Amino acid sequence: MAEKNIITNPKEKINQTVSLTEKELERDFHYHIAVKLTKKLLGEGRITKDEYEHICREHVHNYRPTLAAIMA
Repeated sequence: MAEKNIITNPKEKINQTVSLTEKELERDFHYHIAVKLTKKLLGEGRITKDEYEHICREHVHNYRPTLAAIMA
């Protein structure tokens, strides 16, 4: 899949419009829900910080979020 739409340097996008397809927007939404649930597990002590970081890397790999860098 094309990686060209992933924003890695949000400062480059200041004052620019970012156009997303419906599929990209859906991927980003699912990514953010997954991260939120993972943070909840960490906060409840059900996973360790190392597990949290590993799982979040998997989320990035699985969902390929476009807006994650500018929404973090």
